[in-house]
Amino acid sequence: MKPFRSIRLRIQLIVGLLVAVLAAVSAISANQAFERLQQARRVVAISEASRALFTEMNLLRLERGTTAGLIASPGDPDPKEVAYQAELRSQSTSRMHSTLAALRSLSPHADAFGEAGIGRLFDKVQALRAESDAAIRQPLDRRPPDLHDRYLAGLTALTDAMTDATERLGAEIGRDDPFIARMTNIGRLAWTVRAAAGNDSLRWWTAAIVGRKLTHDQVDEFKALKERIDAPWAILKDDAAHDEAPPALLAAIAASDRLYYQIDRRMRGEILDALAAGRTSILPNEQSRQINNAGLDSLMNVANTAFGAVAEHAAAEATDAERDLSVALVLMAVSVGLGVMVAVFASAQVLKPIGRITTAMRAVAEGDLDHPIPDMERPDEVGDLARALGVFRTYAEAKRKLDEELLASRVARETAEASARAKAEFLANMSHEIRTPLTAVIGFAGLVAKMGGLPAQAEAYTQRILTGGQALLALVNDILDVSRIEAGQVELNLQPVALERLLADAVELVRPEADKKDLTLSLQALSSLPKEVVADAARTRQVLLNLVGNAVKFTNHGSVTVEASYRVDLGGRLLVKVRDTGHGISDADRARLFRRFSQIDASNTRRHGGAGLGLAISKGLIELMGGEIGLDTVEGVGSTFWFDIPAPVAAAAEPAAQEAEARVEPNPLRILVVDDVAVNRELVSALLAPFDLEVCEAANGVEAVEAAQRDVFDLILMDLQMPVMDGLAAARAIRREAPLNAATPILALSANVMAAQVEACRAAGMNDHIAKPINPGELLSKIDRWAPGGEPATAEVA
Repeated sequence: MKPFRSIRLRIQLIVGLLVAVLAAVSAISANQAFERLQQARRVVAISEASRALFTEMNLLRLERGTTAGLIASPGDPDPKEVAYQAELRSQSTSRMHSTLAALRSLSPHADAFGEAGIGRLFDKVQALRAESDAAIRQPLDRRPPDLHDRYLAGLTALTDAMTDATERLGAEIGRDDPFIARMTNIGRLAWTVRAAAGNDSLRWWTAAIVGRKLTHDQVDEFKALKERIDAPWAILKDDAAHDEAPPALLAAIAASDRLYYQIDRRMRGEILDALAAGRTSILPNEQSRQINNAGLDSLMNVANTAFGAVAEHAAAEATDAERDLSVALVLMAVSVGLGVMVAVFASAQVLKPIGRITTAMRAVAEGDLDHPIPDMERPDEVGDLARALGVFRTYAEAKRKLDEELLASRVARETAEASARAKAEFLANMSHEIRTPLTAVIGFAGLVAKMGGLPAQAEAYTQRILTGGQALLALVNDILDVSRIEAGQVELNLQPVALERLLADAVELVRPEADKKDLTLSLQALSSLPKEVVADAARTRQVLLNLVGNAVKFTNHGSVTVEASYRVDLGGRLLVKVRDTGHGISDADRARLFRRFSQIDASNTRRHGGAGLGLAISKGLIELMGGEIGLDTVEGVGSTFWFDIPAPVAAAAEPAAQEAEARVEPNPLRILVVDDVAVNRELVSALLAPFDLEVCEAANGVEAVEAAQRDVFDLILMDLQMPVMDGLAAARAIRREAPLNAATPILALSANVMAAQVEACRAAGMNDHIAKPINPGELLSKIDRWAPGGEPATAEVA
């Protein structure tokens, strides 16, 4: 046995694969837990960095307000204010270095949070600090006039850069966790309120120090500043009103409402009201500073509390991730251990016993029936396998039954194939046997109908014979068409065709039936039709005649209109609609249309005949031509059957070729008619009698070959099914053994009309095929086409 066919190897591979899958799943879980752990730790680090940034910005803003007041104050600076400023700067400088270090640790290989820009702006603020310290020791009139604005602009640029860093940090940590996103948003809103409140405090504090009466614009400006503080605070409180809001956050918000919005705001209102009234002697003092700082610190505490909640939540997530990581690693180890145990167990309890049983089975199959069978005493599946080997001899019987079943299956398949062949042969034979007598019936009835002087009753009977024969021929043709379409044996004959003439001829063929019912039958071109298109004229005419004939048949009053239009923009497509004013078709009846042997009125009392094949054939032909066919109907109003087929415009023919086609030189022809049925030969002779032709006859293929070896003929009409020698063998013999007529056109004149039979005619050397019953027009047209110098078919034919 080859190694890769061994069950032992396969089971080992399966166990190994399962172990690998379990280990892989555990590894994926461990990796996901590790990624969650890393993400949680990063969120903690980012939240801590965000709190450090907000704390640093708070210190800078407090320093900004203090320094701006010192720059704007006349006289010597207040020692307490200078000391307070120095303390703020010391804390700010110390925290700035640690904050920048924290930002760099978050993106060691890229300046993701703009820490380099923050460092450069801080260096500029350091220079402005030194300049402001020197300036406040000078009298007010000797201080640089733009120092106040430059100092504010420098600190504002620094805090803006730090604000941008906090937004980047918040965007990174607030993507997936709703709680973290909400707390991060509350922290940002709290800082927005703190920043707006700081700007407001700086303005009213500076205004109090300057001591001028407030203008109307300043009053409006302070109102606007107040609104900028209150709007985000309202949003913050709305976001915090959530079931998951930490109690510490709610307490910090309540403290801000008390310290800032009640105490600090009341002091601010009193100072601004006094300045607006012109009382400029009110100056902020140490108590005012403490009240204002306490309010601002309470707002800052809300931001710190929110980011603290983020850090605590992320820390809890990190703890959960660590636990999941440990569990995944344990599961991976357990999976590997179980896999090893399963492999050992399978090898000892299953694989090795199966190997022993396999050895015994091989020996028994080779004829050693005395070979001991191991493990038969085991009560499990391995024992069942060993005991089954004891009845191995039943395999021969099972194999014999299997061979019988295979034989029966082969016989059934061959029977089905033979049935299909028999069906095809039956259709061909029945078509031939029905067409052969119809040839005489329709042909001679047509000749009789042309005879003058018949009694009126004889003319009526003759017309009935013609009508019945043609109806039977149409039924045979319909059945053959359905069979050909189903078998895929219909081949299109795409040639240039005069479109308007094709439509007009089809309409005129049905006009007598319309006149009998006093119906108006008309043809309308809805768009400019090309002169010639490339299409299968016969199949297109067949479909059109079917639709127009049905419309006339089922319309009792009114009109039948054939509408034709042509679409050049779609590559050249012909759309034909047949519209009638009949009784229409109900939805229930409409479902049965386009099916074989299906009629709307199938009762014993139906008024209209037909086998119900016309629409099914039309549908098959239209789809074969690459088109569509359909119906639009309104019950009680009328119906419109339509079809749409590709019909590209035909290229213009050369003038010389057209003249050659139009020029026909009448020359007498010698035609050999070969048919074993004397009536058929008589009919052909009668049909050709009005013309200047010499008709010779032969009763079978042998006589035809002998005649072709003796005389020269312009055309040979050859039946196919004949005694002694059939038409196919005769055609091959003439091509091979009759030099006088080796190139003479041979036309099959036969009731064999199946596609395979027509192809066999061409393979035997025949040039064309004429179907029985004989259509006189087709017969004369084919003679005119193939016989050199043939006489045109100008005589009236039936």
